[in-house]
Amino acid sequence: MSILTGGEEQLDVDEEAQLSENDRVDEVGQKPKRVRADTFTKRLAKIDQGTDFRMSYSPPKGITLVTNEEQAMEAVSKREESPVAWDTEFWNVELSRNTPAHSSGELLCLTAFGGGKLDFGAGPLLFVDCKGPSRQILDLFRTYFENPNKKKVFHNFATDAHILYGHGITVRGLEADTRYLARLFDSSLSSWEDQGFKGWI
Repeated sequence: MSILTGGEEQLDVDEEAQLSENDRVDEVGQKPKRVRADTFTKRLAKIDQGTDFRMSYSPPKGITLVTNEEQAMEAVSKREESPVAWDTEFWNVELSRNTPAHSSGELLCLTAFGGGKLDFGAGPLLFVDCKGPSRQILDLFRTYFENPNKKKVFHNFATDAHILYGHGITVRGLEADTRYLARLFDSSLSSWEDQGFKGWI
């Protein structure tokens, strides 16, 4: 699960836009430029409309890129023998007002790792474009995600499930959540990437 934010410019755009210029002073005593509340949203909307991975992106070796219906149907037709790990990337969640649990947020892409034996076409890694011209292909994955016999692994499943639910998909067939597996392995770990845990997944 990942949330795309605007860094320092988008910690809380609504609050920042409401501050008067007299109240806003940076560390060197200079008044920064006033930030419009819709600046970041407009910028991402422009990227969303103008980005077409089919024309401008060649995936690295081992990654199968899905940007059209034919590629999507090929990906979902693969017969996996083991659970497949999935992740979602999304944006447009106003953290000061709501969370992904409110089914807010717009899905940008899906990524998957099928293990060494599963080949999506170019290898075990899958990147599904869910924005711009490729937005409609998400629905082709509905049957897969809603099939309880297709085992799936997530990291922080609750958020991914809410994001997909907001796009009309009810995920079934959860095999494991690596966020909680990390805590079971060692409750002192600050993240799943810490010492030793990589060798267990």
